[in-house]
Amino acid sequence: MLNIWQQAFKGQLPLWRVFWLGHVLGYFILMTISALITLALNTDIFFKPTLLLFILLSVYAIYKCSANVEKKFLGKLAKSYAVLMGFLYIVGIITIPIALYL
Repeated sequence: MLNIWQQAFKGQLPLWRVFWLGHVLGYFILMTISALITLALNTDIFFKPTLLLFILLSVYAIYKCSANVEKKFLGKLAKSYAVLMGFLYIVGIITIPIALYL
């Protein structure tokens, strides 16, 4: 499993695999586990950093693998998605805690 992520970070995997299996399916699995832990322990503090790290790393992998497509338009779209999502998650990390404490 670690080898697959290493290949993704080097930009060696097909984009569809990184996006659909790594980002979308991985996010769904982690959110399901997070929900189960939240229900069982009545807290979600432990899983928030894990989800955030996963999202940022999967978006980085999408960016790196964006050239591995047949249609270059999809590669540019994926790169734009990765930049936008990375920016929004970083802005969210900064602004959401501030808004919660105001």
